[in-house]
Amino acid sequence: MRSTLEEFLTWMSRFGNKRKVNGGRYPAEPLSPRTSTRHLKKSRTILRDLGYLIYIKNPIPRRPNQWLVNPDKDVRFLSVEEIESWFEAHFRAGDRTPREKARWNDYAGAIRKFAEFMHYGKGVWSEEKLEKIRRRVLLFDVTYPELEIVEPAKAHAFRRWLEAQPGYYAHGTMLYLMQWLGMRYLEVVSAKASLDGPTLKVDWAKNWITIWGKGKGGLSKQRSLPLRAEVAQKLKDYLLWRQDHGIASRELFVTTWGIPWCESSWGFNKTIRSLCLPRFNRWVLSQNQPESVFSENEIRKMTTHKMGRHVFGTVYAPQLPAKTLMEYMGITKFSVVQRYINFSKTEKVEQFERATRHIVESDAAVPRAAISADGIDLIERLKTLAPRGQERAWGAFIEGLMGLLSSGEKRDQTTEEIPRMSG
Repeated sequence: MRSTLEEFLTWMSRFGNKRKVNGGRYPAEPLSPRTSTRHLKKSRTILRDLGYLIYIKNPIPRRPNQWLVNPDKDVRFLSVEEIESWFEAHFRAGDRTPREKARWNDYAGAIRKFAEFMHYGKGVWSEEKLEKIRRRVLLFDVTYPELEIVEPAKAHAFRRWLEAQPGYYAHGTMLYLMQWLGMRYLEVVSAKASLDGPTLKVDWAKNWITIWGKGKGGLSKQRSLPLRAEVAQKLKDYLLWRQDHGIASRELFVTTWGIPWCESSWGFNKTIRSLCLPRFNRWVLSQNQPESVFSENEIRKMTTHKMGRHVFGTVYAPQLPAKTLMEYMGITKFSVVQRYINFSKTEKVEQFERATRHIVESDAAVPRAAISADGIDLIERLKTLAPRGQERAWGAFIEGLMGLLSSGEKRDQTTEEIPRMSG
């Protein structure tokens, strides 16, 4: 059984994705490592609950847990009815929330992929059994949720603060690449110090940068975008900082212990949530900038994707054609780009409303007398700036301005007197 699971993972990394062949779709291309691992874990859970696997937790820390074969049950004889009974026991009947549908799809997609492996890879399940599983274990259509994106101004302010902290300069630089190059966390931590691939390659002569992002078979999807002077300087400054601190690792970014970052963003996210954001909030409050404070809900849900790549998409969505943005971000589905565009429109409306409130509040805070006094003082100074040879025309223009100010002042006084008379 253990060998079957290992073979399942190997098969997905080589043939897990389907391709059209003679009018049909058959496994023929690699599946990404992240998706392969997720399918393996979900399938393993189902097989454990059905008694085909025995799970033993290793009492020694940092040692792998054990998944043992149950000698009394053979996975070749796993029935469709057993699979259906597992889903009935773990998911309630009736209408489901989008989150429940997404969770169902995680397990359904995994067991369907395992069935494909048992048919195409192992050749022990018939095509009839495979089709029966596909018909009975269906996948839900799950709509994309609304993007939860940090306001770009707050995200950029936090990143600048992070770079200024002695112990978090590397964190700030990593976040900079996510915000201004649209890089994913995995792409950043996989970059090499040579900046010559395999995930990040900089062409200093042509001012061009190439990124290899997630795709079939791992970080295999290539995208390129211009290398702005600011980004180039940021990378040079960071390389000089590495040299000054004696960092000789082949990896571009290492932790404070000098080891490469984990492919999972869990540790980075925990540092940002528990240490950095609370300190940043205290700092902006001391600087009298309450608009830059992150709420408790934002801190609890903060991820590198929201703070980094999503900010890139939000900033550039209203500025670039959708096709260009898709190329720069390595996105193949227009529906994903449309979420950034829609969010940018909403953000524009909110910015307009905030600006309007600011204008109204500022206008209400300035006394009328001060406006009139400033206007008269400005006109007196303008009288001395008449162009040579056009003094009469300039004088007429100044008289018109004085008449405009005086009429506006009278109109304001009349407006103030009307309520008094009615009272």
